[in-house]
Amino acid sequence: MPNRQDTSSLTRRSSTNALNTQSHCVHTLTQEEDSVLSLAATEKLLFSGGQGAHHSDIHVWELEHFQLVTNLKGHLGSILSLTLCEDGKWLFSSSGDGTVRVWDTETFKCLYHIHSSQDVGDVFSVVFSDTLNTMYIGCQNTSIQWFDFSDSNADAPQSPNITHALRSHMPRFFEGPQTVKEPEEQVTRYSIPDSGIYQNSHFGYVYCLLLGKVPNTEDEILFSGSGEGDIKLWKLHKGKPIELWKTLKVGLDAGTLTLALHDGFLFCGSQGGNIKIFDLETFQLIRSLIAHEDDVLSLVVRGSQVYSASADGAVKQWNRSFELLQTWNDHHGSVLSLTSTRDFLISGGSDKLIKVWSIGKSNAQADPMDPASGGKRGMFRKQ
Repeated sequence: MPNRQDTSSLTRRSSTNALNTQSHCVHTLTQEEDSVLSLAATEKLLFSGGQGAHHSDIHVWELEHFQLVTNLKGHLGSILSLTLCEDGKWLFSSSGDGTVRVWDTETFKCLYHIHSSQDVGDVFSVVFSDTLNTMYIGCQNTSIQWFDFSDSNADAPQSPNITHALRSHMPRFFEGPQTVKEPEEQVTRYSIPDSGIYQNSHFGYVYCLLLGKVPNTEDEILFSGSGEGDIKLWKLHKGKPIELWKTLKVGLDAGTLTLALHDGFLFCGSQGGNIKIFDLETFQLIRSLIAHEDDVLSLVVRGSQVYSASADGAVKQWNRSFELLQTWNDHHGSVLSLTSTRDFLISGGSDKLIKVWSIGKSNAQADPMDPASGGKRGMFRKQ
C-alpha cells in the first residue's frame, strides 16, 4: 500500500512542469439570453442547458462545424443538469420545473417525462445506471429519488396535469417567470412512486450525484453531495431502496457542489473555492486544494488531468501531482459548467458563452500511471 501522509493543502501556484503545448480556445458559441448552466457531449454533439423559464430549451450543437442543430423544447424551468447514458443514445435533463425528461439523441424526440409524486422543488442533478436501468435524481427538498425503467409496475402513463399541480408550492432556487406550454401527446409520462424516494437523504439541497466504483468492490456506488458539505455513498440494489453505506466528512465550512471520480480518488468541488480529495481505499481526506477564489461549480477528469470551473470566472487544469498547469480567464462571469470529448474541453458561463478548448494531444495521451494504460494505481498520488 502506498505511504499515506497527513491531509495537506496546495496554494495557487503554477507548475514548473507545465505542458509544452498550451491549450487554447478554438471556438466560441453564444447561447442567446441564457446563462449556460449545464453541458453534456458525445463525440459529435454538444447539448447545453440554460437558465430561465422563457428560454428553457436545450440547445443541440454539432461539433464538426460548431453549428446549432436544433432546440429541445418542453421544460418549463432552468436546465440544471444534463447527462448521457453509456452509449450516448439517451439524454437526461433535470430542471427547475421539478421534472426530468429523457431524449433520443438521434431523433431529438422526448421519450419520457418523469416527475415525483411529491413536490421536490428544483431537480439539481440526474444520473443514470445502465447496469440497473435506473435513473437517480438529487432534489431541492433534500431527497434522493429513483426510477427503474424496466419496472413493469410503471407502465401506465400519468396525466400531464399532475405535474402542474405539484409544481406550485415550493419556491424554486432558480425561479423565474413561468412559461405554459401544451403537453406533448407523444411523450410518455411517469410518476416516481413513494417507494422510489429516500426522504431527508442530506441536511441540505442535494446538489450533485455521481455513479462509480470504489477499490475492492464490484458494484456500482451512488455518491451524493449537498449544501451541508458531507458526501454520502449509497449501495444500489435492483428493485430495492438505496442503502446508505458511508459518509465522508468534508467539514462544516462549505457545501459540496460538484463531484468527479477517477482511479479510486473522489474529487469534491466546494463552496468557497476548495477541491477536497478523498482516497477511496481508506475513505480518508488526503488533500484540500486551495483551487479558486470562489465556489467550484464543475469538475471534469480527463486522462491524467483534472479541470475545475468556478464562480471566480476561471477554468483551471491540474496534474496528477496536484500542480496547477494552466488557467483560462476567457469567460466574463462565472463558469457554471464543464464537459469534455476526446478532442475538446467545453465550458459554459454566465456570460451566455460556450468556450471550446483544444486540450492538445499531450493531454489526450494515456498517462503511464493510469491503470487503463497498464500502469500502476497512482494518478493524483501522494508525493
